[in-house]
This record gives sequence, C-alpha cells and structure tokens, in this order.
Amino acid sequence: MLADLLDFYGEESLVDVLGVPVHTLRFWQEVGAVRPAAAIRAVWLVWCLTLHPDRLTSTFDLVTWGRYKLERRPARRPSVEWSDWSI
Repeated sequence: MLADLLDFYGEESLVDVLGVPVHTLRFWQEVGAVRPAAAIRAVWLVWCLTLHPDRLTSTFDLVTWGRYKLERRPARRPSVEWSDWSI
C-alpha cells in the first residue's frame, strides 16, 4: 500500500498527506513495513480514500479495515397482521 501511495503522490506529497517526517517514511520503505498500528491504519485509510474508495463505504469498513463485506439487504417492514398485535 505504501508503494502504491508513493507512486501516486511522490515522497514529498505523501509525507504531507500522512503527516510524518521524511526520515520516517524512508525508514518504512527500508524496513518494508510500517510499524505503529495507528500509522498502519492511516496508510490503509489514505490508500482506500485515494486509490480504492469502493472499499470504504461505511464505519464498519473503517473499523474492520475493509476485511469483511456485509450483504446489505433492505429493511423489511412487519406485515399488517402483526402491526395491531398485542399481548
């Protein structure tokens, strides 16, 4: 994801977008991984918003990092016969 973002933004713009120093971005490139969990989520979020907006359609996608896709069905209304039913 970081490589995709670097190709899209370039180094100078990506450090501004992520809000990290240049040496941090270069370290992530050398190591081949982003270390802190918050930074990983930020890279994923920018990657989604920039290159794959279809993967981020709800708060659920944000919380689960887009790992799950729920089948969204329209809400069903109860039938008329149950609307007046009481105990």
